[in-house]
Formats: sequence, structure tokens, C-alpha cells
Amino acid sequence: MQEKNDMQNLIYTLLITQIKLGVYRQHDPLPYIKQMSDYLCVAPETVRAAYGRLKVEQVITLSKKAGAHLSAGCTENQIQQNIQEYFESRRTMLLDLAASMPALFGKMELLSLKKASPQALDQLKVIQLDSQIPPTYRSLKFFLSLHRQSENQLLTRLIWRIFILVHIPFFSVFQDRKMLEEQQAQQIMLLEASLSGQWQTVQNLIESSHLWLFNALRKYYHESIRPDSTVQEIQFAWELYYKSDQKRYSFAVTLIKQINRGQRKSGEFLPSLAALAAENQLSVSTVRRALDLLNDIGVVKSINGKGTQVLPFEQIADHCDFSQPIYRRRLIDFIESLHVCACSCRAVVEQTLLAMTERSETSCLSCLSAYMRSSVMVWGFMGLLAFWQKRLTPPRFARFTLSSFSSFFGVTRCAFPREMKARRHKCRQEPSLRLCSISIPVYLPSF
Repeated sequence: MQEKNDMQNLIYTLLITQIKLGVYRQHDPLPYIKQMSDYLCVAPETVRAAYGRLKVEQVITLSKKAGAHLSAGCTENQIQQNIQEYFESRRTMLLDLAASMPALFGKMELLSLKKASPQALDQLKVIQLDSQIPPTYRSLKFFLSLHRQSENQLLTRLIWRIFILVHIPFFSVFQDRKMLEEQQAQQIMLLEASLSGQWQTVQNLIESSHLWLFNALRKYYHESIRPDSTVQEIQFAWELYYKSDQKRYSFAVTLIKQINRGQRKSGEFLPSLAALAAENQLSVSTVRRALDLLNDIGVVKSINGKGTQVLPFEQIADHCDFSQPIYRRRLIDFIESLHVCACSCRAVVEQTLLAMTERSETSCLSCLSAYMRSSVMVWGFMGLLAFWQKRLTPPRFARFTLSSFSSFFGVTRCAFPREMKARRHKCRQEPSLRLCSISIPVYLPSF
């Protein structure tokens, strides 16, 4: 239900944005519900709910016979002002995200194309050549269909959100027909190269496709959007879980880290619910749900009349119960996150190394060396790079917060300081690795 409501709200926000950007003018028809649901790759009921909200707010008229029509649009001056404000407030987010797309999705796209059957590739080509699909929505349908080959629901949800919040608003106003035709031609060449098994060509075309988007954005900003330092920047944020669940999981991870670091000893009892809630600025119900989760997976044990006791490591397996559907779903989330990480971590690390200054590199090396001297099991090289990534990138930089690397890298001992400078030097010497200067850290969810 939460996912459905979230999608309805995003589609509602997209439609309001398109109205403000002048995609629809006064009395213009909106696509029929079935048509829009096909464009956005969602169920008709989801679009119907978003249209219904617009009708209640008297933004549109809606009837079975006539469809949806915009009641009142914006004036030309308002539209130009809205375009300026919308894109200037997202300048850093859009450009950084576009520059990071090759690292995040390039490998996944290559693997999806290798996995796709000839019939699936032909269907992707049909999507590209379908004149009934407006260019505004064609890329969404194409990339969702492509990435579904990976059978990774988490990835497809992320891509859908990026397109709804970023790509579709941009393509709603970007009218450079020559560049749009160039993009379409690139995608068709990509599919033809995949059909013939020319994988080096495919990889080059994937990189070219992402570079095309980055160049299109830069061109649009240079020609159409005036820099304005007074505009407050908006970040792109995506969390794996919904707000209430995210708090519960984040607090549960915090307790696990405290136990792993010895801050909470095996056999000791945790403070009361009220004390933990006050200490972590959470509600008592959130703390209770987090402890219930840890109790179910064997990290702690609730004892009537005494409280919640931290279990020794060797007893966890005996008290762990993954039979409940919610935990099975979270385990699938973990596997899907690991899949994304495995396909993007190398490019993310390389770009992070390129973004490091000498000062930040020295600090990171000192941190790694300190962990080695104390023989402490650490989150791993990737986790530390992700930490420095957040320190290096602008405060307004778009971040994906899928949780923490700790569950994957918790058993990795750092042995990289001697190799780090050499690897960074190699990255700088290989032009093929210089995709962009900033990338997005992707974290793995953990209990």
C-alpha cells in the first residue's frame, strides 16, 4: 500500500511539474489514463488516483467520455519563470547525476543486453521506433524494459524514480530535435550491435549514450538557464525503505554496530525502551519494532521481567528466524543491493579516487593504517571510500541512501594502503576510466 501511494504521489508531482513547465496549457487534453499508464509503466489505477487528486484540486476536469483536460494553465511569463526556477534549483543534482550514470548503470546495461534474447532485443527496437510513444516517455519505457532483464526489482524501482523526477521533466522542455534523433539512432545501433554480439561496440555505445545525456543537459543549461546563486538547490534522495521502516532499520543497524564494536557487551541488558528512544531521538514504538526485528534474527533476546539481552555471537544461529515474509523480502533487498554494488563498485571506487585531493587521500590512508595496526575488522576499503565520497562531494550532491556497506564488508580486513596511490595513479593514466569526476555512493542494506 505504501509503495502504491508513493507512486501515486510521484505521478501527481510529475503532472503538476509538467503543467508548470508548459507541457499542458489551458483546456489542453491530458493523455487518457490507460495511455498514461502505458507511458509511465504503471497500473492504470495508479494514474487514475493521481488524476483523481488533480480533479479534486480543480486542476483538471475528468470524465469517462471526454477524458482529462486542464482547467487553467500558466501564462507564458509564468512558464518561463517556472522553467528557470525548476532547473536552476536542480542544476547540481541533474549534472552530477548525469555524470554518474555510467558508473551506476553502465555495467548493468551491458549484462542485461548480453542476457536478453533476440526476441527481447527486437521488442526494445520496436519501442525505440514506435512513433506513438512521445520522446518524453520513450527512454523510460526503453530502459525499464532493458533493466528488467536483470530481474532486479530494486534497480528498476530506482531507475523509474530517476526518470520520473529527473529525465521526464527535462525531456518535457528539451526540444532539440537533432539531438533527440541522434539519441534514438544510438539506441538502435546499440541493439543491432547486441544482436550481432559486438560487445566492445556495445560498451562504447553505452558510454556514448550516457555522455549524450550529460552533453544535452550542459547544452540546455548553457543556452536556456541563467545561473542564480540565490536559488536553493534541491537534492535527489532515494531511500530503500519508507520513512517509518527506514528509521527502524537504521536504528537496528546502529545497535548491531555498537555490539560489533564492543560498546554493548554480550550478555548485558539494553537500556529501557524509553531510555533508548530518548537517547536516539526516536519514538518508543520505533525502538520496540527495531528490537523485535533484532530479536527475530537472533541478535538480542527479550526476557520477560528482565529486559532485552545481547546474545553471544555463537548463539545467534539458534535464535535466528527468517521464516517471516518481511525478513525474506529484506534478504531479497540485500541480494539485489549486492547485485547493484557488484556491478558498480569498481567504477565508483575509481571515480572516487580521481576526485580525492592529496589531503583527503592522506587522511584516508591514515585511517586505513590505523585500522590495520589495531587489527580491527573494518567495513572495508569500499565503505571507507564511500565515507570519503560524502566528504569530497558538494553538500547538495545527490545521494542514494540504501543503508550501509557494513553487512557486506564487515568481514573484510583492509590491506590496501600500499596499493592505493599506485591504483590512483593508474586511474589517472587510463583515459577510459575518466568517465566523470564525481560519482554516487551506493550502500548495501543490512539488519
